[in-house]
Amino acid sequence: MERKGSVGLDWLFRPRSVAIVGSAKGRTAGGEIPHSFLFLLSLKNMGFQGPVYVVSRSGSHHPSLEGQVFPSLLDIPGPVDHVIVCTPAAAVAEVLRECGEKGVRSAAIFSSGFGESEDPEGQKRQEDLARIAREAGVRLIGPNCMGLYCPETGLNFRADLPRAPGWTAMVSQSGGMAIRTIFQGVEKGLGFSKVVSYGNEVDLQSWELLEFLADDEPTRLILAYIEGTRDGRSLLRSIKKASSRKPVLVLKGGLCKEGSRAASSHTGSMAGNGALQGGKPSGQQPHRIHGRQRPNLEERPAPGGRPHRQGRERSRGYGHDLLFPQAAGRQSGGPGLHQRRPHRQLRGPHRGPWISDPGFWP
Repeated sequence: MERKGSVGLDWLFRPRSVAIVGSAKGRTAGGEIPHSFLFLLSLKNMGFQGPVYVVSRSGSHHPSLEGQVFPSLLDIPGPVDHVIVCTPAAAVAEVLRECGEKGVRSAAIFSSGFGESEDPEGQKRQEDLARIAREAGVRLIGPNCMGLYCPETGLNFRADLPRAPGWTAMVSQSGGMAIRTIFQGVEKGLGFSKVVSYGNEVDLQSWELLEFLADDEPTRLILAYIEGTRDGRSLLRSIKKASSRKPVLVLKGGLCKEGSRAASSHTGSMAGNGALQGGKPSGQQPHRIHGRQRPNLEERPAPGGRPHRQGRERSRGYGHDLLFPQAAGRQSGGPGLHQRRPHRQLRGPHRGPWISDPGFWP
């Protein structure tokens, strides 16, 4: 089956219908709400306009799901463009095969237990997923990820995320970092156009997403959190392309010993220190920010066309500093950033992307 490439990935953010595969019960025997039900709630809260189906072999006892629950993807009467998978890891492969038979275009795998685990079986499962996705013609996000957030089209992976769209996009290997950045950004006036939490990067890679966002009209600022990559040259080419058209900030995880251990256990990323250093393309080079240094952005116009300065918020979880542009005026989601006097700035022309070394701040 023909697979969709990175060119024209707009279709990925505009599915006509979504299916969620997992438990359809309102609560488990232990009283917990299943992840599949939370994804369903997230889509409803964001106002997704198309049909939303639930696939669960155990059926449902929740009255709000009457008529929406099916034992298999193949039993759904209409077309399904996007699937969110919340099953145990061992069941994901069969779900992907059904996606191929159903003609599903993309799938986000929330399930964990693949390449990020130390279990050899998890590594084998991840290799199988990549092969099955290729054979089925399905673009795969994840596994071990939150998936897609796009307020404009109603895609969402957490029920309390803001509904107002903005002009900032984020590509994040960490779901937690994506969620935290959305909340912190909105507090400071940055609404989001699109956010992708892509996890273990089995199929759809960060460079493909960055290449798409470079040409995405609603997006005027790109943030990225990257722990590792399988294709460093393509990643750097995509950063170069994107940063020639709009501001790009990359937070690189795993550059210190502690961060490298966290990245390995988090998404199985082992590229660590060399991921963004090897195979740099000629021409525009990324500017790496160490310690408390900050990029001097005053020479680069803000998305509104006026100069902006740089604000900073500290993120304690993985020891990263989140750098947010000092936007001129306001953006949907809250007031503009307050200007702060930087401790230290990089001087000279900065016409390329900025790559921040998250480190562990003193």
